[in-house]
Amino acid sequence: MKKALKNLQIEVSTFCGMRCSFCPRNLFSFKWKQKNMDLGLYRRISKVFPLVEYVHLQGWGEPLQNPDLQEMIRIAKENGCKVGLTTNGVLIDDKMAEFLLESVDRITFSLGGASKETHERIRVGSSYERLLNRIRIISKGRKGKKPIIAITFQLTRDNIEELSSVVKLAYELGVDEVIAPNVDYVPNREVEKMVVFSCSKADKNFLRKIEEAKKTAKELNIAFGSRSLEMLETPVCAEDPLESAFISVNGDISPCVYLNLPTEGEKIERIFCGKEVRVNKVIFGSIAEKTFEDIWNSPRYREFRDHFHKRSVAWKGPVDIFNLSGEVPSLPEPCKTCYKAYSI
Repeated sequence: MKKALKNLQIEVSTFCGMRCSFCPRNLFSFKWKQKNMDLGLYRRISKVFPLVEYVHLQGWGEPLQNPDLQEMIRIAKENGCKVGLTTNGVLIDDKMAEFLLESVDRITFSLGGASKETHERIRVGSSYERLLNRIRIISKGRKGKKPIIAITFQLTRDNIEELSSVVKLAYELGVDEVIAPNVDYVPNREVEKMVVFSCSKADKNFLRKIEEAKKTAKELNIAFGSRSLEMLETPVCAEDPLESAFISVNGDISPCVYLNLPTEGEKIERIFCGKEVRVNKVIFGSIAEKTFEDIWNSPRYREFRDHFHKRSVAWKGPVDIFNLSGEVPSLPEPCKTCYKAYSI
């Protein structure tokens, strides 16, 4: 039977021991709310798990920072959900590795470069050798193809030259998939200088590097995924608010992680195509006060999703954002300046 929600992303921690060069936690440290999700709150969330296909335990922090993570994984699995997480690997000791091998369906490791120098320059606070060692332990310890092991390699001008080498490294480590997303949340001008995508025409050299990596991945039989380097509007972004939701560390329900950062205040700061933008956080209610179903079915949340439903119905193909026709309903206001809405 098809479940009501494909994906529920739960932010179990906003703590992290690293200082990645493009991470908003590092850049907004003066107003960042550091917290681990309470297990009692998580149990309230778990009431909706029978309706959820996949639970991803990570938001704007490192999930292994939460001391209750193992119990959280158990609860999701007991309710019939597939479970995954994204980790920097720092806190995976032998005991945790054994638990993850037995419990999760997917584990994604964050890598900053194929070389030690590049990785540790971008993923500040991470040991390249230790990370590779943790990936090997998970790879060699699994039985069959569970859990799926992936590497996420966020593309920057500083590391895209190493993309094909990352694919080769993934093959050597026994990894199943390489994901090469853009740095799609741009909090300030410094991060804007790092991105490889463009609001006009993509850099031909960057496009060539991605094609080379795709070819290498195909030859090595490794799944490979990347995003567009040019702005093309789509009816529903990759976060898919029609069938997915995000629950923050304090229980607030939002369409996605990009519309609710754990910072002080009600605004989210962005750079979008060269312009400094501030948008309101989008929160439809708290699981601490109401059930997930009540919040999901509230008039305001339904109205938000209806934007995307109408866009899907009217859609005829990718649209150049600078040549939009009036036939496709507009994006919700907070989404108009989010790169995820434009295939990035």
